[in-house]
Amino acid sequence: MVPDHVMRWLGPVVLLGIAVTVVFNLPIGFKTLCEPEKNCLVAWISALSGWAALAGAMITVGVMREQLSEQRRQTDYMSGDMAPEMYLNGYTRANETADDDEFFSELEVTVVNRNRRALILRKLTLVEPSHIELGVRSFAINGHEAQKFFSEALKHDYVHATLPGKEDGQSAPTCVIRCHLYENGTLIEFDPRDPDIYQDRLVRVQLHCIQKDAVEKEITLDASSVMYF
Repeated sequence: MVPDHVMRWLGPVVLLGIAVTVVFNLPIGFKTLCEPEKNCLVAWISALSGWAALAGAMITVGVMREQLSEQRRQTDYMSGDMAPEMYLNGYTRANETADDDEFFSELEVTVVNRNRRALILRKLTLVEPSHIELGVRSFAINGHEAQKFFSEALKHDYVHATLPGKEDGQSAPTCVIRCHLYENGTLIEFDPRDPDIYQDRLVRVQLHCIQKDAVEKEITLDASSVMYF
C-alpha cells in the first residue's frame, strides 16, 4: 500500500508524465497539438516562458530598487544628510490662573533634525481643520524652553528658532513647539464631560523652514495626525 501523503503528489506526477509522453513522443499526439497551420502548444509554452522571464526580471528590479533605497538611506544617515522629521501630539493644559478646574486643548509639534545642517524654524501653519487656528505658546530646543510673550492674545504663528544640526555620535537635536488652539477666536476648552470632545479630527500642520548651507534652501515639513480636542 502506498501511503496517502505519497499518493497526493504521485498521481498528478504520473498523469503529467503520460501527457508529456503523448505530446512529444507519439507522432499522432504531436501532430494533433502542433500542426504548422494551427496554434502550437510548444509555441505557447515558449511564449509563457518568455513572459515568466520578464516577470522574474521585473521582480529582481524591484528588489534591487529597495536595496538601493535602503543603502542610500544608510549613506545619508552616516553622512548627516537625512531630511528633518516632524510629528504631532495633542494634550491638555490646566489653566493655572483659574480658581476652578479649567483645561485647554493644545497641540504639540516635535521637530527632529537628523541633518548636519542647522534648521531655522519659521512660520507654522495649521492646514486642517480649516476652522481651527493655532498660536505658538512656547518652544523648547533640547529641553530648554522659551515662552512667547502675550501668546494667548497675539496668536503667534512664527517660531523664530534655530535648531542645530546633528553632530557625529550625538543624539539628533529636537524642538518641541507647544501651541494654543482657537475656535471662533477663543481658546478651545477641554471638558471631559462633553461627549463631542472625543470625536476624532484629522489635524495637519506645515512648518516652513530654512536649511543653513553655503546656499540656503527653503523646505516645508508636513505632518498629520488624528486626535480629539
